Amino acid sequence: MKIYNHLFIIIGLLTIFSCQKDLSITEFSDDFSNYEAELRIEAVILPTENTAIVRVDKSVLITDISLYDCVDDDYGRTTEQECIDLDGFWHGDTDSTIANCGDWNPLLHDLGIDGEIGDPTDEDGDCSDCSATDALCQESCRDEDSIGENNGIPNCNEPNVDSYNEVLPNIHEDGCIISMVKVNSDLSSDTCRFIFEPSAGEFFDTRYNGSKGNTLIDDFYTVNYGGYVPNGCSDTMWANDDGKPDTESEYHFNADCSAAGFGNIASKEPITVSNPVVFVGSIQNSITENPETQSEVAEYLENLGINECIDYVCLEEKRLEDDFVYFPRYSQFASILWATISPNVYFEATEYMYDSTYFHGHPSVGTDFFNIVDDVCLMSEAIFSDYYDGYGDGEWNDSNDEEDAEIFADENGNGEFDEGEFFIDTADGIGDIDTYYYEISTFSESYKNYYFYPRLLLDDPERSNLRDENMNPVMGAFGSITTNRIDFQIIDCLEFIDDEASCIDETHSVCSWYPNVVIDDYTGPACLPINWSF
Repeated sequence: MKIYNHLFIIIGLLTIFSCQKDLSITEFSDDFSNYEAELRIEAVILPTENTAIVRVDKSVLITDISLYDCVDDDYGRTTEQECIDLDGFWHGDTDSTIANCGDWNPLLHDLGIDGEIGDPTDEDGDCSDCSATDALCQESCRDEDSIGENNGIPNCNEPNVDSYNEVLPNIHEDGCIISMVKVNSDLSSDTCRFIFEPSAGEFFDTRYNGSKGNTLIDDFYTVNYGGYVPNGCSDTMWANDDGKPDTESEYHFNADCSAAGFGNIASKEPITVSNPVVFVGSIQNSITENPETQSEVAEYLENLGINECIDYVCLEEKRLEDDFVYFPRYSQFASILWATISPNVYFEATEYMYDSTYFHGHPSVGTDFFNIVDDVCLMSEAIFSDYYDGYGDGEWNDSNDEEDAEIFADENGNGEFDEGEFFIDTADGIGDIDTYYYEISTFSESYKNYYFYPRLLLDDPERSNLRDENMNPVMGAFGSITTNRIDFQIIDCLEFIDDEASCIDETHSVCSWYPNVVIDDYTGPACLPINWSF
């Protein structure tokens, strides 16, 4: 489950006779003095996981200093000892009994309101006093502290200030009565009621690491958020008895938020769950196999035996037999292929590392002029065919270039790293992770509109299928996200470079033995990726 942040920001720029003036957002505060909070509801059926989740959040102004207060208070106000017990940082003084406790470390995160070390954007404007050709002066004015840097207190935009953990609990609305109704194909119905859970879902975020090199595994962490979850509902509410998505039934949504002052909100029409993608093949280091025109896609579909498919039963008959595949390291081209039946052609492709740590993701859409032939849509996802450098060496590393030196907490203030001081480790240059998986998502028509039309307002009637009691659009959407997953491992053929038997028998057919190759200064036999182009 993903979280999407939607902040309403007004940026003023006045241009008169080629003169510019930056306007503070606070200058417009009177325009919103009577602003009343609205709800944004994301109600999502997750048939693959056999569950559902509903997020109900209140909108706030970006100028709301009660929410964005520029203080570090993840753990609230505590005594100093209570904060220590929580492994937090206490922001009191010698006269304080209780004070804010959070995760802002003054030795690491005191970067100023620009959130960066030094003053690279010249916030105080003193670089304009330097000649453009005076490199020393230009460098010096950007190496100095920026506004708020090293002032010993948390400031806006600094790492770990107004973080998700501090903000999200304050925008959740937990006073609604949530339900979904499933109407089966025989017109019988089932009702599922929901309860609010402070930790209903989670998403990935990354810790501050100074933006030095790869994001390490330890830099990723999960953020919990509150939402409504099913309360003792039927095992077949979201999926069939065989565990597959129920794509025949219709679902209705209702949120009675009258007690919270927001009235009743419902889906304007029923929704149906989307079918998952079907993985149908993989390309192993072969550019020539990759279809680049619609006619080549048609030929590929025919070779796969799915060109005449009109339903998912047909696609399933030709799916990959194994949901774990292999690719050679350093592939010149490698990809995973999946198919759907049009118009189910909107996707999200998300890659995870072996331990379910988020790697990257992006939307993807099949087009009539390339991917779709008759009823079948064929999609591919290129594979990152290398090991990921996800760990440091556990030691503080200096550098001749100050910008490349690892960041450390100078606890004694001597300007040097001392044994035992905390430091932010960076990648050690050694590939550690060779196993990943891709999760491909499809969407109900309603949630497709919500996710793929970001230029429309959240309450645009084309984007939202939620309506209040007066049939006015409400921010958000009710829909479904169906996923399918394929795991894969990267095999380094060079580990078997001088062992012909192992190259053939232990590489899952993604490496080949070449009796005589010339690579740089090497001439002789080698184990290399299949279909290698010299």
